[in-house]
Amino acid sequence: MRVIIGSGIDVIDLARVERALERHGARFERRVFHPREIESCRRRRRPALHYAERFAAKEAVMKAVGTGWSRGVRWVDIEVLAALHGLGTAGLRLHGTVEGLARQRGATRLHLGTGRSRGFAYATVLLESEAR
Repeated sequence: MRVIIGSGIDVIDLARVERALERHGARFERRVFHPREIESCRRRRRPALHYAERFAAKEAVMKAVGTGWSRGVRWVDIEVLAALHGLGTAGLRLHGTVEGLARQRGATRLHLGTGRSRGFAYATVLLESEAR
């Protein structure tokens, strides 16, 4: 049997991400996004939309793990994978401290839902564990 051991949700204003990209450009990208995420977003017609979804997903992961930015959590340790297996859904890959913290909590699976509406991007994350 599987149980939900953590959940997180986040909503971000697309204009906020656009401003960060305009003001800080590559520095913002390198600080917040994994190199594969940067490569993927830069290939898009409107990169800010894709960065915003990923940003919301990263915030949702931090909430689901229960740490926020504390305990050595870094933005780049949360990688959002675009459309896995052609199904049109996103996935997550954790690295470093965040991966260790999720394992400590007993997480065996991560679930991610993302989307956007007029001026916002949003994400929901669930951490799942095997019941003991």
